[in-house]
Amino acid sequence: MKNPLTPPERVARPRLLRAGPCAALAVASVLAAGSLTPLDASPAEAADPPTFVVNKKTNEADAQTGDGLCGTWTGGCTLRAAIQEANRTSGAKIVLDPTVFTAAWTLGLTEASADFMAEGQAISPIDRNAFFHIKAPMTIDLMGRMGLYPKDANSAHNTAAFWVDAANVKLEGLAWVYGTGTSVVFSPNSDGSSLKNGHTIAGLNGRTQNMVRVMPGADNITIDNFQMGRIDGSQPGMIRVAAGSTSDPPVKNLTINRVTFDNTPGSTGDCNLSDASGCAGSAIVLAGGVQVEGLTITNSTFSYMPKDLNAIDLSAAGVCKNIKINGNTFTRIMSGTAPALATIHLPLKTRLDGQNYIQDNTFDNVGSTAQHFAIRWLGPYTSVATPAPASNLYIERNTFNGYQAQTILLDQAGAVTVRRNTFGTQSGSRPATQDEETVGGATGTNASAMIMNYSATTNEKILTWYPTYAEVKDCELTVKVEPPASAPAGSAIPNPPVDLDFYYTSGTTAETYFTTIEKVAEGGLLTLSKLPESDGYIRIQTQGAASATGQPESSQFSRTVPLTGAKACYTTPQLKIELRAWQDVDGSAADYASIIEKATEIPDQGYAPFDGAIWFTYTVTNNAFVPANDVVVSDSFNTEACVIPRIVRGQPQGCVERFR
Repeated sequence: MKNPLTPPERVARPRLLRAGPCAALAVASVLAAGSLTPLDASPAEAADPPTFVVNKKTNEADAQTGDGLCGTWTGGCTLRAAIQEANRTSGAKIVLDPTVFTAAWTLGLTEASADFMAEGQAISPIDRNAFFHIKAPMTIDLMGRMGLYPKDANSAHNTAAFWVDAANVKLEGLAWVYGTGTSVVFSPNSDGSSLKNGHTIAGLNGRTQNMVRVMPGADNITIDNFQMGRIDGSQPGMIRVAAGSTSDPPVKNLTINRVTFDNTPGSTGDCNLSDASGCAGSAIVLAGGVQVEGLTITNSTFSYMPKDLNAIDLSAAGVCKNIKINGNTFTRIMSGTAPALATIHLPLKTRLDGQNYIQDNTFDNVGSTAQHFAIRWLGPYTSVATPAPASNLYIERNTFNGYQAQTILLDQAGAVTVRRNTFGTQSGSRPATQDEETVGGATGTNASAMIMNYSATTNEKILTWYPTYAEVKDCELTVKVEPPASAPAGSAIPNPPVDLDFYYTSGTTAETYFTTIEKVAEGGLLTLSKLPESDGYIRIQTQGAASATGQPESSQFSRTVPLTGAKACYTTPQLKIELRAWQDVDGSAADYASIIEKATEIPDQGYAPFDGAIWFTYTVTNNAFVPANDVVVSDSFNTEACVIPRIVRGQPQGCVERFR
């Protein structure tokens, strides 16, 4: 009697059509029971991780999982069959047959048992099923040519496209991959796995809640060079770290690099779940109570982030340690006027551990609808302490423009180092430049400010040193600075010596940082090593001396003083000439350098022998930052003493002339 689960053609036909672990069908010999073995197989080759080539556009299962060959009952290797075989080995690679997948193609799947590799399991808080379940280390490269979507999506939002449930899984070239819950779930077992080189902008189906969901306990996950956007925002976060608690293991070392989060087009209006028009999801979210130890977000772009959501929302995290948000671009963030809707919302009433940085980012919101806040942190320190506890947060060298209220809003944050950031002309600021941004006493509720230490619970609300006079002479800037004489209630005077950061502005903001004078202990005249390139105004931000906590405190911005004469130093050479007279010159070596080194100088009002030769040297200095070319040196003794081809700042040039 035949096994009813074994079709009669099982031995005769499908085995010959199954794709083995190589790019083409191997020459084979028929053995007992119809099994096939490549003729050239050797023990060493058999031990190598196999490569399965997907050459069939269906979702049929593998005919005999575990035999090392990929093939369905009707022939050919599907993605599902390849994953089933790869799950039974370690390090397998799955690729597409380029002769079959000649262009982009999308696989439609039904939310039913027939299309699930995992069903009724706690994959994530919203995913109970998975179309593809990955249970062993492997590489899947879909080459940007194969996508998948749930063609009969219901409102349950409970099916993941890929469930990565093993370590060292590499997903590459994924395009147009949708789930009704999540596109890719990284389980606690997925340490060292990655998602690279692909894109999914929702369009075929708007049911997708998250593109990526990382579960507590997943370590060393990397998402690199990927484009995503336009999801149903009811589970915020294109990349979402799932909720956790202190009893759950942390997520460690999550890296997000070169990812484009883009909600255009169709980023306004209601979200249409049939085609994703109008859908717009926030980019990165840490869900309630999760512990994250190591989160790096670099070289990524955030465009058209939705109203009433954050681009990066860390507010609900239970533990945050070693956060790095560096080198990213944020542009055209949609309207949000509440502080909690800042572009980056840091952990709410939660301390930051380790070392945390927001550095070298561009926040360009010019031309978008009103967005009031770029970075906001309501920290854990509810009472004033001296010295302020270290926040372990450094906000440095960022460029901001287009935020209308307090671009950087900090409260209950302890000592936060905020330095060398610049603010474009459309940033909110104090309208009167003779005022400090610290005006406002204990709470300091300036309607607009570039940096806001909201109360003494942040940076002790230290006052800034300020400029009272600025002069440009010989293209060198001298500024007179003064420390604050006294502090109103709720503020403090920074501990000297302080570092003074100097900024240029054409009006009331701080468009250019140009230099720092370190360890200033008292007021007076300071000569700066650099000069702004335009006339306008200069202002100061003060960095207090590191306190007992080891972290410097940062002030808000000072009043401004006018600056003139700077622009000319970048447009017109500024030349000075020095004439000196010499005697006892060796005529055979009468060049500029030898005269300066060996001759005897005739002092001013001095006398030289009547019959002796007198030589003149001309030293020409250019104080400007623009070079002078073909400089003609002449005097009353000789119409033209010499021509100097080029003089640049800091490199004086000289020539000589014999008078008699």
